[in-house]
Amino acid sequence: MNDVISKSDLLNLLINRIPEARQEFMVLPNETSVYTILHKLCEVTSLLAHQNKFRALKRCLLAAEELLKDGDKQVSNAVCSVYIYRLAMLMDKRDTRADIIHYLLPRALRTEYHRQLNTCLP
Repeated sequence: MNDVISKSDLLNLLINRIPEARQEFMVLPNETSVYTILHKLCEVTSLLAHQNKFRALKRCLLAAEELLKDGDKQVSNAVCSVYIYRLAMLMDKRDTRADIIHYLLPRALRTEYHRQLNTCLP
């Protein structure tokens, strides 16, 4: 069983899992909130999709899935409320970037995305 990922482990995990975005995460101070870090992760995800860097994009999505599944309550809630929400806004545009992201979504992120989508419908 994996260890629970806490706020203190969050930046280190992203720096190690996504080498293409290492610099973007290293400039963030350690006191940065979980929500700000996940906003940055979504920006990086969007940028990598726009640049057609599919391996790096997949690493971002897998890191987000790991945070969702193995994160403590604060981290997993932030993934749901920030990362999935912003990812859904990208995917609603229905351009090639959205199609790529949707195709590469890991199972746990896809499930959470559909859960949020169905919860919002009247």
